[in-house]
Amino acid sequence: MKNIAIILFAGILFSCEQKIDLSSKMKDSEPRLAVDAFINNLPQKQLIVLSGTQKFFDNESKTLISGADVALTDLTSGDVFKFTEASLGHFVSPIDGNVMLTVGHEYSLAIKHNGENYVAYSKVNRIVPIDSIKFEEAEELNGTKKPGKYQAEYFATDAKGQGDRYWTRFYRNGIRNTQPETINVSYDGSLGPNTPTDNTVFILPVRRNINQLGEREDESRFYVASERLKVEMYSISEEAAFFLQSLANIASQGSSDSFGALFSQPPYSLKTNIQNTNENGPKAVGYFSTSAVSVLETIVPFDVRLSK
Repeated sequence: MKNIAIILFAGILFSCEQKIDLSSKMKDSEPRLAVDAFINNLPQKQLIVLSGTQKFFDNESKTLISGADVALTDLTSGDVFKFTEASLGHFVSPIDGNVMLTVGHEYSLAIKHNGENYVAYSKVNRIVPIDSIKFEEAEELNGTKKPGKYQAEYFATDAKGQGDRYWTRFYRNGIRNTQPETINVSYDGSLGPNTPTDNTVFILPVRRNINQLGEREDESRFYVASERLKVEMYSISEEAAFFLQSLANIASQGSSDSFGALFSQPPYSLKTNIQNTNENGPKAVGYFSTSAVSVLETIVPFDVRLSK
């Protein structure tokens, strides 16, 4: 049963600090390795987080995993990058992501833990630049302007040739937004594989999904002058896009609380690309993904226009 592992991994990915009592909802399951390995080519050391599902309801137990061997291999060049354990369950790369990852190269992740060998594969796909960010004065439903309150929108153009998948996330004043409803996955600049587009400007719903959600009366959801907004766009695979959207659906269905909706209906297991080389060994959950990244940052309410 992978339900508990899903919650563990979602907690890592969303960085949610809210404590939830699951004891009345779930039971302990067999141990699982939960892998959070979203690697990118930003000029910073990369992080992989390993956790476990054993003794989930034992408050005295640590869920983060120590002592694993973690390595990333460039299958195109043959280069191997060994990750070291910087703190409990947190494994960091020896060099920056922009040195490790090359667009078009395929990579393998190898994890050795408790006598088991886990592997996963991911290719670094191409990315397009974020051309600009603009702000418009917020409006009431009746069209009345809200002076000093702004909503954001970014612009990017899909690369020529179908099959590109993008994951966009944003930071407000240096704090990453982790609302599951704002997980912004685009298929060739559109919302999904059933609405095919190519080499066009990203559609409006995708461009505007960099705004904090909240109730109508919640004025804090709007940007105000002098705030800082950073937008990051990641190239991802079709499988990674499905994983992220599935995770968001589980976390947000039927509730404004990030995890409360998990119990509005029976949760289901997410498909993972982490495989145990021993078919009869314990299974893993989580995901391994490699991405190229575009970044653009600005200050409210000024537009930023970059030359291509």
